[in-house]
Amino acid sequence: MNSPSPFRLRLYAITFATVLGVQATWFLAAELTRPSIVFFPTDQSEIENLTVYRDAAAIASRIGWPRGDLWVDYALTVDAEILSQIETVAPGAHGTSEVINLVTTHAATLAPYDARAWLLLSAINAKPGWKDDKILAQLQMSYYTSPNDSRLIPLRIQIATRSDSIADEELQNLVGHEIRTIVVRAPILKPVIATAYRRASPAGRRLIEAKLAEFDPKFLTELRATKP
Repeated sequence: MNSPSPFRLRLYAITFATVLGVQATWFLAAELTRPSIVFFPTDQSEIENLTVYRDAAAIASRIGWPRGDLWVDYALTVDAEILSQIETVAPGAHGTSEVINLVTTHAATLAPYDARAWLLLSAINAKPGWKDDKILAQLQMSYYTSPNDSRLIPLRIQIATRSDSIADEELQNLVGHEIRTIVVRAPILKPVIATAYRRASPAGRRLIEAKLAEFDPKFLTELRATKP
């Protein structure tokens, strides 16, 4: 068997190096354009900062168009208004624009492993008192793909406990796990439970009460005393 000629080897090496160089330039361009945003906002100041980076996130997602992580970043910036209202207005109460729906859906399509994309989808689709298998599946996917990330707890509890779908046994178990996580490992997040309790549906409120009766009866007594 004849070995490749030196010329052919050099041609292969040059072609391979060129492809690698183009790929590296492409990745570098996306990273240089990509804004530095939080993984998921947990307070109003972080949410407000998201809107500042919307244009940069849009450019980065288009440069690195197959990369789901860039599209999730972009989705966070376009969904910032919804995130800013979760404590005062039910998620999805005012409807959403076509851009928000398209960007968030595309992010979930490219990054089905990213809990943030599924959580954002459930947030933009949920309406007060919602009961919908599609939204329920989106919310559950956010739990399956990242069950223990405390940064996602506030929005997940808000959406779940305001719904009629909280009657779903699996969703009850998932929410119960997060309530237990707050009580046992992250008591600093107890105000999240209080906010959810004030705005929960009757079924959601009963679930919160049942879980707190099991995990933290004292806190349950405080909630019942302060609920308007």
